[in-house]
Amino acid sequence: MSLAWKAWLGQCLVISALAADQPAGLSLRWITLDPGQPFMVRVECAGLDARLARPEWTLKEWQKLMPVHADQAEMAVDVNLPPMAGQYEWRESRVVFTPLFPLQPEVRYRAVFRPEALPGGGPAGAKVISAIHRLEKPVPGAATRVIHVSPEAASLPENTLKFYLHFSAPMSGGGIYQHVRLRKEGGEVVHEPFLEIDQEMWNHGMTRLTLFIDPGRIKQGLAPRADLGTALQEGRQYTLEIDADWPDAKGQPLKTGHQKTFKVGPPDRGCPEPKDWTFQAPAAGSREALKVLFDEALDEALALRLLSIVSQQGAKIEGSASLANEGREWRFTPKEPWLAGTHQLEVPDILEDLAGNSVGRPFEVDVFTSVQPPGKSATERLSFEVRE
Repeated sequence: MSLAWKAWLGQCLVISALAADQPAGLSLRWITLDPGQPFMVRVECAGLDARLARPEWTLKEWQKLMPVHADQAEMAVDVNLPPMAGQYEWRESRVVFTPLFPLQPEVRYRAVFRPEALPGGGPAGAKVISAIHRLEKPVPGAATRVIHVSPEAASLPENTLKFYLHFSAPMSGGGIYQHVRLRKEGGEVVHEPFLEIDQEMWNHGMTRLTLFIDPGRIKQGLAPRADLGTALQEGRQYTLEIDADWPDAKGQPLKTGHQKTFKVGPPDRGCPEPKDWTFQAPAAGSREALKVLFDEALDEALALRLLSIVSQQGAKIEGSASLANEGREWRFTPKEPWLAGTHQLEVPDILEDLAGNSVGRPFEVDVFTSVQPPGKSATERLSFEVRE
């Protein structure tokens, strides 16, 4: 698991302990980080002995020292069952455990600290301690619904790389592939079209899920594509189905299921070309939106996160951005009125289109070859004029 995943959803179980020579002071407690999202929790105990600060500790050693279990009635049972999946790290005087999945309602969780697993067997007289946490079943509120699915276009390239599922409230994680499927126009379900990974790609608030088509069924020459064919086939129609029984973070089903039907066009092998983009510049003194028309539809999340505007003086202009025209148009509304002069749109070369082709390199390349397209830098800058 990557270190970047430790920040996922902000769900950490933080465990520390009083100084090792004070075994009687050991204690653990669970803390809810956000009252609005009770599945975001941590467990704290302060000031672990410095002997724990060892980068060579293995996952098995950490789990022996500080296992966290779900739904176990007796501590003795925990010994023979695997701990919760997650990532351990040393952070100053604390050990941090980040669970792989959010906590679920009506499930009892327990963190256990075992001093005997410390180097040298731990301090004399130290006892095993535990802290239990249980999320109560929340009071039902307004039902969560699917806001939209992107890409929004009615026709997508055969090598479309991913979908974004947007929800009106936080969702539950784990088992997502039970609730989504890709169906052909005749009703047949596409066999294993998605990249099914343990590290589900949710945003911090659990309101947007990134659903990848298996790249092995997109790139030419790979075994999954040779054995199963492409997940999407040019000329056919498909429906992405989202089940209504998918539970949200409160354990409640969605208000309704959702379907996105689309046709499949030819594959897109080319990179986005910023030089072909056109600008519709606003007037100075106004807060009208700048409009940038792309040469093709771009990845929604990346376009909204990566594109930015800088002033003639080189300062970043604050404002809000959105996409329109099925991902072919970027609109930026400044926080303050536009000033007259030359401005620049900064375009990082990791910006992608719907098929995963970035400004810097195409998705369909030989993975053993270093590709450095000439004339392209880490960030391209496109100038436009704001006039009186």
